[in-house]
Amino acid sequence: MIISSKRWIRESKFDIGDQVYIKNDREQRIVFIIEVIVSLYEIRYRTRCMESVDVFFEFELSKEKRIF
Repeated sequence: MIISSKRWIRESKFDIGDQVYIKNDREQRIVFIIEVIVSLYEIRYRTRCMESVDVFFEFELSKEKRIF
């Protein structure tokens, strides 16, 4: 997904509907991107996993499962 404004153009790493993992989640459950939140200086992602909804920065998410 390409996000642009008058000041910058940036391609987001994830799109709505993507299945991702939270990097520091010990259980490595799959979460789904349900919203992309764009502000002047950052892109955040609202995710859903079962009953919980949380917001993460791009660096906190990964498409690959981590093995601890």
